[in-house]
This record gives sequence, structure tokens and C-alpha cells, in this order.
Amino acid sequence: MKGNQKLQSVYKEADGKYPIYLLFSVNGSGKFVGVAQMTSEVDYQANFNYWTQNSKWRGFFFIVWMSIKDVPNRIFKSMTNE
Repeated sequence: MKGNQKLQSVYKEADGKYPIYLLFSVNGSGKFVGVAQMTSEVDYQANFNYWTQNSKWRGFFFIVWMSIKDVPNRIFKSMTNE
């Protein structure tokens, strides 16, 4: 399962019992640049027309930015993702 399919699955599994947070980074920057909360299911009928690979990224969902700040990756060195 990839990308938006995985996010959709996790969002439905959470069913409002817990928030889904997304950590954003820019390739090659060596930093995280923000944290956002996913606030809607993925709408596969809608598209974000600004992707250069629009056929690769299907669907659209809403987020609320929690924090926007450059944080070096090394700060998160001790965190692991199951």
C-alpha cells in the first residue's frame, strides 16, 4: 500500500479516536519543515493540479498546519517509526 492509500487506511482506522500527524521535509534539505494534522479522508475524485507527476499522486485531503519551522533531522535521531 502506498502514499494516499496508506494515509486513507490509517485515517479510517483512527476513526476520530486519535489524530493523524504528518511530518514534512524537503528532499535533500536535511531538515523537517513542518507538522500538520490530517483532517479529512482522501477524496480520490479531486486532484491537486500543481503536482508535476499528477498521475502518480491521486486524491486530495485537508490538513491543518500545527508548526512550520526548520528542524535539523539529527534532532529526531532517537525517534523510530514502526
